[in-house]
Amino acid sequence: MIGVCTVDRGSQASGGDGGLRPEQECVALCSLAVALCFAACSSGVQSWDVATLAAVAVVLTLSALLASYIPAHRAASINPVEALRAE
Repeated sequence: MIGVCTVDRGSQASGGDGGLRPEQECVALCSLAVALCFAACSSGVQSWDVATLAAVAVVLTLSALLASYIPAHRAASINPVEALRAE
């Protein structure tokens, strides 16, 4: 079971409607999918266990933050004038 979550910026929920933002929905759906896969591969762990879902959501969030931090940190360390001259 492999899934890809995409976020359409045009369909963002407004702050007052009480719904989840698309990014939050993506993390929730992906954590549920990973938890189901994890439960199928392991014994003794319920896929609907709150601790399992929370752990998966934390791991997915941290990996997304790390995946975006590394290129941003690299880009911030480059002098823009030198980068434009190199082009």
